[in-house]
Order: sequence, then structure tokens, then C-alpha cells
Amino acid sequence: MGRRAGQDVRFDADGNVWLTDRGYPHRLVKLDPRTGVQKDYLLPDPKNGIHEVNIDPTGMIWLAEHSGVQPSNVKRLLQFNPKTEKFEQMIPMDPDNVVRNPIKWLQSIAFDSKSNIYVGWIMGGALSKYDRETKKVSVFTVPQPNAIVYGVIPDRNDNIWMALWDSGNIAKFDTHNNGWTIFAPLTYPAQVRRLNVDAQNNIWFGIWAAGKRPGKLAKLDQTTGRITEWTVPRQNASPYDVAQDPDGNIWSADVGGSAAALWKFNPKDATFTLYPKPQKPADTPKIQITRDGAIWYSPRGSVNAPAIGVLYPDMDKIETLGAYYQNGPPGYPYKLAGSVGRTGR
Repeated sequence: MGRRAGQDVRFDADGNVWLTDRGYPHRLVKLDPRTGVQKDYLLPDPKNGIHEVNIDPTGMIWLAEHSGVQPSNVKRLLQFNPKTEKFEQMIPMDPDNVVRNPIKWLQSIAFDSKSNIYVGWIMGGALSKYDRETKKVSVFTVPQPNAIVYGVIPDRNDNIWMALWDSGNIAKFDTHNNGWTIFAPLTYPAQVRRLNVDAQNNIWFGIWAAGKRPGKLAKLDQTTGRITEWTVPRQNASPYDVAQDPDGNIWSADVGGSAAALWKFNPKDATFTLYPKPQKPADTPKIQITRDGAIWYSPRGSVNAPAIGVLYPDMDKIETLGAYYQNGPPGYPYKLAGSVGRTGR
């Protein structure tokens, strides 16, 4: 079996949960939460790194190669077809060597309204675009020295947003003119890991680390350009990923404090609610939320119990154990063209 190390989870249109397993050998894992049945798929090169998984509106599954034990190898975007159960495309994401680093690797994946694919270079300070129509890869360098591109997400206007882990800045890439805008939060410098967009097109992110300053939750209002921050009422809070649930609450995977936990922020009254996880020492880098409000994650740091986990905050709202997005894959708070929704149980 080898070492298991779950990273990111995503849902397909049939209610299955897909997981990237960064243990060796690297695997893509499929879970049917209604039966508990899992199936593993080895990557084409199971040592070349893996991080995020994402699913496009047609159901194709995409993975970006990370560092692995071969950090100087060519890093590719992988396409997995769940119907044939085969990896059908392996696309080098810097074919012209725009990123001159001898060691560089990919991480997060996002789709625009035309299903073009954007992938961040966490080691390399750049953003690659795979044009689905022309099959061409373009690379855009972040206009900031030593940029470490962490989370990558789109908004409903086809802007691509990135968390810059090295500085704590938030970068916006305008896909219409290939222009950049850099936003500095109030807590600066700091470190930001993940970010997300809500149904109102606001950008949310957590201040993961800022020295002796407390952990923060931040919102960037795109209509005003203003950033608002709230202090997380938890000692040594380190919010990692954030996501909005169907009721408008913001959830975060927090790897700080005395134990790893999930928490909920209610923007209406600015209150926080804490949910400690069973695997106390296990950090969680990514969360996904179903249309019923279930919070799915993987306790990545749990050596003794590597797993896929789920929190049901309100069982009265859970209509199915299947994991379905409100708008279908890839799980954005708006529907992409071609998104498929299922009503199955």
C-alpha cells in the first residue's frame, strides 16, 4: 500500500469524492460516500509530485504535478477520464521555459467560463494557461520578486486570483488583458495559503501566519477594493483554506491552536463557531462544501489515520450521503457553462 497522505478533495456530478494522495506511490482516490467503497489509480509517474485535484464541468479530472522526489523533472497537467479510468493527457505547462528556475513545480488549478485551465507555479512564481480551443500553453510571470503562488481561484468575471504565500499579498490576473493587480491586506507582511470567492464575488482568505500577530479572516470587496479583517478568537489560529456554504457562512480549516479544527464564521453577526477534528494533530489544507452543507476534507498530517473526513454541522439538512456541489463541478458559487448537476441520492 505504501504511505498514505491525503491532500485535496473534490466532488463529481455523481456524488463521488475524489482525493489526491501524496504518499508514495502517488494516487488518485475515488470514494463513493454512500457505500464507503474506494478505488485507487496510480499516476503515470507516481514519484513526480501531486497536489490539487479539480473537476471540470464535463466531468474530466485534472491534476497538476508538484515536487515529488523528482523536483527538476518536467511538470505536467494530467487529465484523467473517469469513464475510461485512464490518464488521457499529460500536458507540459512551461513548454517554452518561461520560468527559468531549474527546479519548478505546479500546484493549484482553476477554470474560467470557457473551461480554459489556469495552474499556479508554487515554485516558479508564475501562472500557466492551457487554452482548451487552441491546445496552447501560455505562461505569465507574477510581477513580484520571489512570488510563491499558492491557492488559485477564478471569479465570475473570469479574473484569476492567487494567494502569494511569500508576502501575504493577493494577486489578481485579468484574463481579458493579461494584466496584474496586487492587493496588500491590512495584516502585512504575512503568509496566506488559500483563498476563495463567494456568491457575491467577494474574495475571502485567511492570514495563516503573521509572527506574533493573531490569525485573521479577511474579505476583499471587489466593488470597493476594500479589505476587511476579523481576528480569529483562537490562540495561535492558522486558517488554511476558506469556503462559503449555501447559507453564506465562511468555513475554514485551521491548523493552529491546541488541535487542528474546522470553524465557521457568520458574516451577519461576525461570530465564530469551532469544530475540533477527531485527528487532533492532523492539518487539513483544503475543504469542499456540499449543497446540503457537509464539509469534506482530508486530515493530511495524520500518520496513524490517513483518511477522508466529513463534518455534518446539521444532520437535519443532509438529504443524501452523496457529495454534490450546489452548481455542479468544479464547485464554484456560480454555474460554469456545461456544468452538470445530479439529483441522485
